[in-house]
Amino acid sequence: MRDIVSLLEKFSGTKAIFWDEQLTGPIGLVAEYSFLKELDVVKMFQLKPGCLPSISVKNILFITRPEVELMDCIADNLHSEESQGHSASKEYQLIFVSRRSAVCEQRLKDKGLYGTLTSIDELPVDFFPLDSDVISMELDNVFNINPDIPDERELREWLKDNQ
Repeated sequence: MRDIVSLLEKFSGTKAIFWDEQLTGPIGLVAEYSFLKELDVVKMFQLKPGCLPSISVKNILFITRPEVELMDCIADNLHSEESQGHSASKEYQLIFVSRRSAVCEQRLKDKGLYGTLTSIDELPVDFFPLDSDVISMELDNVFNINPDIPDERELREWLKDNQ
């Protein structure tokens, strides 16, 4: 929760969030819309190819998993914004959940959009705490690649710190 707050506070002004469809449910477990409104989030949308909805905000945040197909979708959105002349009045942020991806960043460079993004960050969320003794492992490959699987003590400390 603290990571989400500090990340959103980093961007001053109003915000519209475009969510990767796979993250809407899991993030909603820890950050409801009423909470996000307090951090100047005006609107939230599902990330889709094509033109972005017309909305008057300072910051457009793309919150997504590091998947190349999603970078193509973001590229389509940003190209549409540029062709309509909207990009000069907004700042575009990309937030990867839970890790940055060099492959995805290269895809954006290949599409000519790397400089269009004001910042690229990561939101290190691997577990979603539901209660003091329950976690939801919503990310498909949270343990598949990570050889440093935390032991029970580390999980308890993490849960205590992230409530």
